[in-house]
Amino acid sequence: MIEIIVLGSGSKGNCTFYQTPAHTFMVDCGFSTRDIRSRLAQHQKELPTLDAIFITHEHSDHVVGLPSIYKFYKPKLFITAKTYQGLAPYIKQAIPLECLMVYEDQVALDDTLITTFHVSHDANEPVGFIIEHGTKRIVHTADTGYVPRSLFDMLRGADGYVFESNYDPELLLDTDRPFTLKQRIIGNTGHLSNEQSALVLRELITEKTQFVVFVHLSQEANTEKHAIQTHDQFLQGTVIKRIYSRQDEPTEVITL
Repeated sequence: MIEIIVLGSGSKGNCTFYQTPAHTFMVDCGFSTRDIRSRLAQHQKELPTLDAIFITHEHSDHVVGLPSIYKFYKPKLFITAKTYQGLAPYIKQAIPLECLMVYEDQVALDDTLITTFHVSHDANEPVGFIIEHGTKRIVHTADTGYVPRSLFDMLRGADGYVFESNYDPELLLDTDRPFTLKQRIIGNTGHLSNEQSALVLRELITEKTQFVVFVHLSQEANTEKHAIQTHDQFLQGTVIKRIYSRQDEPTEVITL
């Protein structure tokens, strides 16, 4: 059994909690220890131990909580070499060397296997993860501007997806953001729109797929209503549970 809670997702912080009978680990750490504990407490869960954190990329909304969490738990930090190089100095200084695990492809936590795949985002070496526990398989991809077809075979047919659906194009263009920022978001190293996310997932979802958690919905350039309307249009006929993460509160507990 594996439990998943997206503790919060958006430009102000990203963190996803995973727990198996043997291990507790997180993907990204964009919140303080206090926030993480508070969000877990909403599901009557505690964090007595934390074995590992896997980092997708070095942007602050994915790593700013690392100094706080290391004061209490000293988890292993699994991170690629280039992503580690991009961390702010104060974050590097907070991580004990014995906790630092620089790796490239796969990590095994006893009966859980975590495999990386490269994504397209304006960071040093951004990655997504395939998390396999027993017969269950979860694809976790946070920030990416597009998903190449060369990855489809690897990502197809998972039991669950934690998948970006960042913006609605019309809402994005109507924001007061600088045009250069809008270009960055829309570009191949930016983020996935609602439609792009749905079109990719339509290729990946099979009869085995049970759920999708949509993450990183923009608070300025997206709404849950817009996302649902778009996903309804492009994911018709797929019998899956859809969950929409929010910036300020955790999702429900998902159990596989």
